[in-house]
Amino acid sequence: MRKLMKLSFLLALYLMPTTTFAQWKNNIWLYGRYNGNTSWPYWGASKLTFENDTITITTEPNMQMNIKGTYTGLSTPDNNYFIYSNGYTLANKNHDTLINGTGLSPGGTYNNWSNLGNPTPYSSILLPLSGSDSYMAMIHNDNFNTNSLHAQNLYLSIIDPKFNNNQGAVTIKNQVVANDTFTVGGILVNRHANGRDWWILLKRNNLNDFFTFLLTPTGIELKQIQSMGGPIGLFGGQGAFSPNGNLLAAFSSSYQLRIYDFDRCTGNLSNMRYKYITNEAAGGISFSPNSKYLFINSWEKLWQFDLESINVLNSQTLITEYDTTYPDPATGLLAGFGYMYPAADGKIYLQNFSGVMLNVINNPDMP
Repeated sequence: MRKLMKLSFLLALYLMPTTTFAQWKNNIWLYGRYNGNTSWPYWGASKLTFENDTITITTEPNMQMNIKGTYTGLSTPDNNYFIYSNGYTLANKNHDTLINGTGLSPGGTYNNWSNLGNPTPYSSILLPLSGSDSYMAMIHNDNFNTNSLHAQNLYLSIIDPKFNNNQGAVTIKNQVVANDTFTVGGILVNRHANGRDWWILLKRNNLNDFFTFLLTPTGIELKQIQSMGGPIGLFGGQGAFSPNGNLLAAFSSSYQLRIYDFDRCTGNLSNMRYKYITNEAAGGISFSPNSKYLFINSWEKLWQFDLESINVLNSQTLITEYDTTYPDPATGLLAGFGYMYPAADGKIYLQNFSGVMLNVINNPDMP
């Protein structure tokens, strides 16, 4: 079985797959919490920078923002401009809050979490706004904990990073795109086949209804709601589009593994394939950079699927098992695999639920 590399530092982030765009890239990952205390080596803020297939890990002592669950960021190729968010606040590369950059995604549990950041994964995503050399859009949702954890609103905000001598400003904030009962977090994005627009997918809470939105230079609109059938369960897990944009996959303890074909011209999902995997706590998922392999994980196990196999679901291969006897160096707690994040260095990084370890799949393009 394949072994994983482990990196040690505080980790608490949820972000979109690392991608380079014409004017922007998301090769900088920030994480951690600021509390003014630097005596504990695993506390504070850190930065991962991916450049030229390498990773650089540094501390970020001037970062004032807490990143509890959601993180999204975009920078220009020369890194002169960098905007990031924890779902509730937007800041620039100097860690100054953008003008009008607070109070994002109001309502629900906002008052309890506004100082820590949105606690749910994939609740905010920054996207380059096509037709502009600088403006970007932020797609984000709230979270409510009444009866069940869910989101009620999908929002659009527009950011001008060059406003006021590059301090940056939110020029449109919290524009409600849709109101329903959505799965909390879970915002998935994919490039339209035209290379300009963005597909945005969000699932209805505790149902298999997918809302499909299209973001264009003129705005955002709901294109359709698709009911895909299949098992229904509670919130949990992770979803991802393949790098080539042709597949959507999701995995959780309650829904298990689902793979869909995706049409980048129409936004249609089709050909759902389902497989029960495990009754363990589960939910991480990621595609290889070449879109040939799919990885999923439970708390203790990591599997690979060959997407070019005649029977994809039967190609399930156990890659490795987590050594549950290895304690977290900071907390002493046992740890397990969490969410997965593909990075610009061609590797896939796995969150560790202990908080200070990061596992790495070094060669995900290989069987």
